Amino acid sequence: DSLFIMGHGSPGNISVGDGKSHVKGKRIDGSPSEWWDELDTLKGKFCDGATVFLLGCNVGACSLGAAKLKELADSLGVTVKGAVDIMIAGKNWKYLESGRFQEADPDSAQPACSTAVVKKAKKECTKKGDAGLYNDFGENERDVIAGLTLEYSISPTNFGFVSETCPETDTFCLHIEASREWTITCDPPMGKCHIVDPGYLWWQDITITVPCDVYVGEINTIVATMSYCSGDEPACEPLCGDCEDPNWYGGVPYYSRDTLILYVQESPSQFEIDCPESTMVGAGQTAAYIPFQICNTDPCAPPSGFGYCISSNGVPGDPPTPPWNIPPIYQCDTVIVPGGECGDVFGIIDAGNAVEGDRDTLEIMAWSVDDPTITAAATQIVYVEEGTVPLSTAPMVTVLVLAAIAAAAFLMRKRAASRA
Repeated sequence: DSLFIMGHGSPGNISVGDGKSHVKGKRIDGSPSEWWDELDTLKGKFCDGATVFLLGCNVGACSLGAAKLKELADSLGVTVKGAVDIMIAGKNWKYLESGRFQEADPDSAQPACSTAVVKKAKKECTKKGDAGLYNDFGENERDVIAGLTLEYSISPTNFGFVSETCPETDTFCLHIEASREWTITCDPPMGKCHIVDPGYLWWQDITITVPCDVYVGEINTIVATMSYCSGDEPACEPLCGDCEDPNWYGGVPYYSRDTLILYVQESPSQFEIDCPESTMVGAGQTAAYIPFQICNTDPCAPPSGFGYCISSNGVPGDPPTPPWNIPPIYQCDTVIVPGGECGDVFGIIDAGNAVEGDRDTLEIMAWSVDDPTITAAATQIVYVEEGTVPLSTAPMVTVLVLAAIAAAAFLMRKRAASRA
């Protein structure tokens, strides 16, 4: 009379294995196409009064979790319960018996964060059009680090043009819910109501900022739901559900809800060096700037100082005696780089005596001013190509031709002026 599904959880999500499985059927989340076929085989096979328990941390917490429990309860026709707090490994049964699964009003439009049980129920909303996300997050999950900013653009769409049930113009909104209190900004604002004709959409820009005080292993489940607006003064109703979900267009299913799960990873080492593999310089350049970047890779780090030296062995002349085709260099300096940004630095070489085909290798060594034991290095190859020929050294015939063209243009302008 009961089914227990155990795994890693977050509000509205549960998965087995390591919690990051991409295998179909190992996760219940905001993408029903990935799991519903397996769960649907259980429909109609429960005894009266049966209960499905989702035993994963916070899987039933907040309105996000309550919405998922409601979706499963409506589909399976049984009561579905989910944990509303962190579950301690090896103590799931004690956790269950301790009463941490709490009853809730199934008709509540905005379940509280303590909601853990949603019985078969349905919120009634007027649906004239059909909601669906033509463009969603574009990925189901992503690794992030503290301080990182993510930007997404999704397109809520009225799929009424392919719906026989809800083919009309309607008023829609986009609601976003997250399991962690990170900064999420939306343009247009979240919950704004839009009148959308069948076959039309609006673009919703979403910016997610990972706080600097997150911990490694923290998970944030973010769900974007296109829903309906109702009332004399239209207001967003995120728990309305959808008319038809998914909507099929061009053989592709489009859902009204999309889930993005963000996993916090350890921030990288304090800095790194970025540069192209090679740079071309023109023969005859006496000050050719070879670019490198020193990057302060931690977005949460304060502006930091980095020392660096750029060196090369140069290119000897032929015979290998001075003057050098490219003299060797050893150039040192420091640069201040804000957290999450890169600072441009350059090695400057003299290719005044170089000829096409010469090559040199520049090496940069950098270190943290605060802790010189933290270092990074990179190399870049410089290739010399034929340089621009200055006019003063061009063949005399070329100079004469250019002079003749200039004189002709001057005479033509003079005659035109005299006619006027």
